[in-house]
Amino acid sequence: MGKIKQHYMETTSDEKQMHDAEVDIMMEMAGAASFMTNFTRFHKDNPMIFHRVVEFADKQREQRTHYSIEIILNVIRYHTDLDGKGDPFKINNNYKPFYSRMYMEYRKCPGFFETRTPNLADDVDYSYQIKQYKEWLNEQETNK
Repeated sequence: MGKIKQHYMETTSDEKQMHDAEVDIMMEMAGAASFMTNFTRFHKDNPMIFHRVVEFADKQREQRTHYSIEIILNVIRYHTDLDGKGDPFKINNNYKPFYSRMYMEYRKCPGFFETRTPNLADDVDYSYQIKQYKEWLNEQETNK
């Protein structure tokens, strides 16, 4: 979040404009916290979504050096009739930056998905969500 504030401060000299920029940043941070909270809850309730992201992205990585998370999520939407818990929109578009960055961290392949920066999803440590996914994956293997 510091990057955005720094940008506004560097490009703005008027004190009122700086105050307005700070208010905008605080509102954006509150919205980001909400997206992250919702994403974390959705991921916990629906780890199979990330599993499908991993499957489709891994397949694309066999042939490509980069790809689109939007296409992958749309393919998941199309091919699955999800009985997801929580989010009424099934896979919220606001989760795209979180899924893309989580995948790149999980597979250690930075740059595979094109990202728009700065993005609030850039500042997230996905180790907890990845741990949840690995636990779910182990549980699936055990129950086979």
